[in-house]
Amino acid sequence: NYAKSMNELAIFYRDEQYGLQKDLAKTLALFQKAGKLGYADAYHNAGTLYRDGDGVERDLGQARYYFELGAIAGSMDARHNLACLDMDIGHFSRGHKHFLICTKGGFEPSLGGLRSGFEYGDITKHEYTQALTAFQKQRAETMSATRDEALRLTANLSKYRKNT
Repeated sequence: NYAKSMNELAIFYRDEQYGLQKDLAKTLALFQKAGKLGYADAYHNAGTLYRDGDGVERDLGQARYYFELGAIAGSMDARHNLACLDMDIGHFSRGHKHFLICTKGGFEPSLGGLRSGFEYGDITKHEYTQALTAFQKQRAETMSATRDEALRLTANLSKYRKNT
């Protein structure tokens, strides 16, 4: 019952990795169980299955449901995709507010949505400034020479694995 491992196993089934046969029903069930056990990104992953119609009938209502569960549990990916769904259906103010929350949490993909929210007046100058300041602080806290070296080594290891 280790939620993160369940999520990874679901991805292996979805992507046919490590000799596993594609099994999208099992994938969805594992994402759901991992989410219930507290792994927020598993809900995001379930939502993407429904958004993309990957192994299930495409259903934006179900996608929204899982993105909302993920966002409530703390997944920035889920909240960002929830913002994108809102934008797609014309709920710009709500979408921009989700981008605002993501940016404050240091989620770089949401910066463009934050900017558009400010330009369209859904986000005030004060909110915009606060979000950018929080974003920069978050980024500064996670940057370090040790982290950069670890990322470099990980990238080299990935290249090595692909070549062997």
